Amino acid sequence: MLDFVRSKQKSILIKIAFGLIILSFVIGYTMLTAPTGSDSSSAGNNVAARINDDVISYTAYQSTYSNLYNLYQSIYQGNFNAEAEKQLNLPKQALLQLVHESLLVQEAEKLGISVSEKELVNSIAQFEAFQENGAFNRTRYMQVLSYQRMTPEQFESTQYRQLLTQKVRDQLQAGVTLDPAEVEESFHKENDKVNLNYVWLTPALVEAKVKVGDEALQEFFAQNR
Repeated sequence: MLDFVRSKQKSILIKIAFGLIILSFVIGYTMLTAPTGSDSSSAGNNVAARINDDVISYTAYQSTYSNLYNLYQSIYQGNFNAEAEKQLNLPKQALLQLVHESLLVQEAEKLGISVSEKELVNSIAQFEAFQENGAFNRTRYMQVLSYQRMTPEQFESTQYRQLLTQKVRDQLQAGVTLDPAEVEESFHKENDKVNLNYVWLTPALVEAKVKVGDEALQEFFAQNR
C-alpha cells in the first residue's frame, strides 16, 4: 500500500485524500448548521438532541460519528477493531462534541462575540489541502469540497462556527487564574494513596474474653485523662 502511495504522490486524488484526513474534524460538524425546518414532520424524526433552543440533528450526529471513526481508523490502522471502538466510546464522543459546540455558540451570542469575513477567509486559506504551491487555490478548494460532497456554503458555515467557538474558549480561559496551592491540593487529592491493612471485628465475639481489672482501669485513666 505504501509503495502505491509513493508512486502516486503527484496524483491530485492522493493529495485530496490526505487533505481530507486533516479536514475530518471540521467537516464533521457541517450538517449541524443545515436548517431543520421546525414545521416539517421529517424534522422531528431528525433530532438527536436539543440544547436550549439549538437542535442537534441526527444527521449531524451520524456525520460526526463517521468522521471520528475514520480518524481513529487512520491513526490505529490495522489495530482499530470493534474492541478499540468500544473502549473509545465513539457514540458518546460524537454527541459530546456537538453538545459542547452548541453551548459555546450560545455563549458567543451572550458575550457578543462574532467572526469577521476577513478572519473566515484567512482561516480557510491556511488549509494545506486547499493550497497549490503554498498559496490558496480556488480550483483545489472546489475539488476537495466536491470530493466530500459538500458545498462551499456548508464548509464556510462550519468553519465560521469553529472560529467562533475557539474565540469563546480563548476568552473564557483568559479569565481563569489558578492558585498554586489549589493546584497542589487537587494533585494530592487525585494522586495520594494510603496503604492500609485492616480486619473487621465484631465486639460481641471478643468482649467476653477480655478481662480488665480495677487497677488496670485506674492506670489507663491516669495516663489518658
